[in-house]
Amino acid sequence: MLTLVLVVGLCAKIGCIYDDVTSKFDISSDAECVQIANFGNRENAKNNKDPRFSCMRPDQYLNLEGREM
Repeated sequence: MLTLVLVVGLCAKIGCIYDDVTSKFDISSDAECVQIANFGNRENAKNNKDPRFSCMRPDQYLNLEGREM
């Protein structure tokens, strides 16, 4: 059972949208989640793109997803 979910945060002037992208990757461990998030962040930085990936506990993700900013 995974204890982390891979999340991407897309932020704009109106606030941030958090998306659980764990289901889009075949992630089998927390360490792999962190590895994929770090890879995605490095690629975004190389291409001057804004989305940032992170891994967090499911309850933290649900708390963020439910907020309006």
